[in-house]
Amino acid sequence: MERPNLPVGSQAQCQVYGKYSDMLTSLPEYDGPENGYTIEASVLVDEQGTYQPPTARFLPLAKDTSQGDQQDAVMDAIRVEKGMLVLAGKGHQLLSVQFPVPNLHGLDAHNKIKDIRLFRQSSTPEFRWTDRSLDKDIPLWRTSPKTTKLTQYVGSSSVEVTVRLFDPLPGDVLDYTWNTSLGQQRVVCAPYAIECMDLALEGIEGHIRAHAGQYVKAFTGTRLPIVRATFEIIDYTIEHKQQSHAERILLYDVLLFWVASRLLEEPWCASGDESLGHNPTEDHPLLSPECPFNGRTPVSPVMDAQIDQLVMKSVLAPLCLRIQEKLQALVNDGAKGKWFTAFLCIFVLLSNYDLATAHDHDFAVRNSLEEYYSNYPLLEGFQAGAKTLLAYFHHQCHGHVPFKLDWSDPSVIATANLDHAQAEYMEEMGLWVTEKETALKALKESKAYDAESYFALQLFDSDWRPTRTMQIEEVYFIYDSRTADTKVVAFRTKKKMKQWISTQDGLDNLKLVDVPEPSDPKDGEVLVKTSRVSLNFRDTEVCMGVYGHHKSLKPGKNEIVPCSDMCGTVTKVGSGNSSGLREGDRVVSIFNQTHLTGQIVEQDMASGLGLPLPGVLTQYRVFPAASLVKVPAYMADDEAAALPIAAVTAWMSINTFQPMGQPLTGKDKVVLVQGTGGVSISGLQIAKALGMTGESLHNSSKIIVTSSSDKKLEQARTLGADHTINYKTTPNWDDRVLEVTGGRGADIVFECGGAQTLNRSFECVRFGGQISCIGYLSGKQDTPAGSGLHTNVLALKRNVTVKGMINGPKDRFEEMLGLYEEKEIHPVIDRVFDFEEGGEALKYLFSGEHFGKVIVKVP
Repeated sequence: MERPNLPVGSQAQCQVYGKYSDMLTSLPEYDGPENGYTIEASVLVDEQGTYQPPTARFLPLAKDTSQGDQQDAVMDAIRVEKGMLVLAGKGHQLLSVQFPVPNLHGLDAHNKIKDIRLFRQSSTPEFRWTDRSLDKDIPLWRTSPKTTKLTQYVGSSSVEVTVRLFDPLPGDVLDYTWNTSLGQQRVVCAPYAIECMDLALEGIEGHIRAHAGQYVKAFTGTRLPIVRATFEIIDYTIEHKQQSHAERILLYDVLLFWVASRLLEEPWCASGDESLGHNPTEDHPLLSPECPFNGRTPVSPVMDAQIDQLVMKSVLAPLCLRIQEKLQALVNDGAKGKWFTAFLCIFVLLSNYDLATAHDHDFAVRNSLEEYYSNYPLLEGFQAGAKTLLAYFHHQCHGHVPFKLDWSDPSVIATANLDHAQAEYMEEMGLWVTEKETALKALKESKAYDAESYFALQLFDSDWRPTRTMQIEEVYFIYDSRTADTKVVAFRTKKKMKQWISTQDGLDNLKLVDVPEPSDPKDGEVLVKTSRVSLNFRDTEVCMGVYGHHKSLKPGKNEIVPCSDMCGTVTKVGSGNSSGLREGDRVVSIFNQTHLTGQIVEQDMASGLGLPLPGVLTQYRVFPAASLVKVPAYMADDEAAALPIAAVTAWMSINTFQPMGQPLTGKDKVVLVQGTGGVSISGLQIAKALGMTGESLHNSSKIIVTSSSDKKLEQARTLGADHTINYKTTPNWDDRVLEVTGGRGADIVFECGGAQTLNRSFECVRFGGQISCIGYLSGKQDTPAGSGLHTNVLALKRNVTVKGMINGPKDRFEEMLGLYEEKEIHPVIDRVFDFEEGGEALKYLFSGEHFGKVIVKVP
């Protein structure tokens, strides 16, 4: 390796060298306060072209560094000598690193066992096998059903299922690929899938119970003797009655949880002579020794996804809830008299983390991923969960103490409520812990998370202390080309931020989590610090998993950041930015990120924020610069956040057929607005600003608003509504609209009700008028309400134009902002919630109590 030629004063930038373990073992120990430091480092070249010792700046997170509150520290321990290369680079394989935090004792009140992540809850995004909702049976089949057995080749275990050939849909993956020494290999599977998910679930549950012993033997047989011995004593404890019935049930649930988790890791294959449509001659890649299926017959990717879904949702999820609740209660009391059960349960859960982490690394290797692991967010959650379990065990249950006791003493055995076999196990563990004490500490300090039993063995550390998980962004180190020795001298950590996530299974299940803060926008991108987020009814449907009326968008159970509308400030601009955005600019998002001009097309739906793309209920987000719009100077952040869906949809509901720059105006126009939500109130304000007053019409109303609340109707009148109708007290409100418009009807109807209002909208729209279909608050299915005439007849009856409204493009958004700025329109804000109340804010919106927009303030 040649010495790089660096100019005076430059900082060396180069590829990271050295192995993962080499760099980790030399990380400087963190001994600062609990809240930590941000560490920046620089390595300079002096006048003679030689490298100076690196200087690191330690910036306290909790203080204002802009006032000079920092300390410089020269790392003299590592000297730069002649012949040594000073390199700096981004250590992607160092993404998850923990630093010892002395003096951190006890437990954070927010760290609860019931809140930790115990298992993978969805597919890795890059390896999703289908876009289908797998909660239900596949509806379209090609062939009659047949029964076959599936296996993971764990002992002699197999599970019987009924399968059929299905008709593939876009998004269904039918092939597997893997990398070998000869290049990438591929095999295509016949589109077989499980016919009945409910029957398959019964089979899988029975499979787990019947073959738990075979899975334990297969996955622990070659591991450390202490691991095998612990699983043996678990089996013994479940079978005997030394512990209470409740303790043994809990331990059995934990064991089943561990076994079920293995079902997500090993590939499923057909058992026996079943080929599932594979041809041995054509599928010769399956016979390659480098094939992950080892010459066996794999199930189709879709069937594999079906099994994963059943295991995650119907087996692991309910087991997880029971385990977390019972284990939390057990350790809250210090596990008095039940220490042994608590130890065994936590050991199994930590062992599960160990196996899942190792599997994630193996998966990354098998698929030739650039990163050391394939799913860093998942493993970050696992590491946090392991830390919580270990903290409860060591600090709440004084977990390490029993390994120091004399287990030949009958009084010790009696106090611990153990029998003779369990006491022998404890005695052997005590001897082993004493012998391996140094090795145990070295394992923990190695930060080799995929090492065998990395987390489980920390149960035996007598001096265990919580560790802090940090994201490494840049690593600065010295590489000695003479000895090929690499030593880390400083590093810069990725900051954490908070964001809300939903698994699309209800408004009660949203979670506020810590995730790495994005830092480096790519070409054409910008990083935005979120200030305000406004909520839409669509957001509640996404969180409840019912936003499925668009063919190209189907709800699932994958984690997603909800919401699409935000106002924020650009904090960093990527290269190649031609948008004109600069750091410090206030911006708002557009809903569909690729819908920049013209009529929306189906492909644009794939760029929707909050589904399918991650949304904006987060502190920071990277956006394509072209998908942002600058905020008018007069407008507050709350007001700006209210615009992207509500105001733009209202604008397009009036102007969708108007040429750009020629919005609809005129005193001969009457607008009927249904409801008092965000779109409706925006429509009221826009119509008023465009001069749609109806003044030139005899006996006509101007802007009409309907609602079931007299209070909201009064608020609408203060905003300029000329006539209001309570549709609860006036059920035939369409007749009233015709009455107040002199029989003419409304030129434009904001149709927000859906099933129970559309027919009446047809009856009161002007001949040749327009119905803008926006929402469906009264339902999505047809009802017998109204005249009963078919929609086709109703449209012909008054020569009506009916237009479905899905927001609008960026250029029409900017057109609308011209009017807002000219007239200084201020969007109506109903209520502002703190960021920690994001879940409650969505529930409030869903209740329908709001008038105008609901906002979440982001710190």
